[in-house]
Amino acid sequence: MELTQEQIQELRNLKNLPDSDDIRYKEIIKKALIDNDLIIYLLNNKELEEQEADPSDYLGQNIYPFFLVHPT
Repeated sequence: MELTQEQIQELRNLKNLPDSDDIRYKEIIKKALIDNDLIIYLLNNKELEEQEADPSDYLGQNIYPFFLVHPT
């Protein structure tokens, strides 16, 4: 069987896919958050706004890849 260039590219793309559905869902959510200008605005991080930071700079500052539980 001879593969087309399109099929070869599709196989190459599979190499970069995460193994877990959870990881894929987190990536979708992360992308949705950093691509939404209203969300970035509502985060109201003056320091990053003054630096004219890229939305991806909000990761780890205001958008965390884990849950934060407030200590009580």
